[in-house]
Amino acid sequence: MKFEIRKSSNWHEKPCDEAMEETRPNLDVRRVDSPYRIWHTEEEVQKEWYQHGTNHRSENGRILRNLPDTMYWTIEFQSLEELMAFQETYGEILISDIGTSTDLKLLELKNQ
Repeated sequence: MKFEIRKSSNWHEKPCDEAMEETRPNLDVRRVDSPYRIWHTEEEVQKEWYQHGTNHRSENGRILRNLPDTMYWTIEFQSLEELMAFQETYGEILISDIGTSTDLKLLELKNQ
């Protein structure tokens, strides 16, 4: 099981010793079904949403766009036991699908 991994307190610094740097596609995902729920005028939507990135779309109640590839921190576990041992070491973790990567779940270190 491979995850994108971040610290809650700082998404850009290396989150743990086990994390590996990897360049991957960058997907901007917002938890709204239309950019007009964030920006209210056509000018704002064009400037803030459509002017950046490619393949602007709506899927599953969220808006998405592709941005240039970016560096991610990733971590891989061979078993559930390894993941549980990792959690014992680092404390509370959150697993979600709201990461930047399109194909990896996000593992967030809450107490770091």
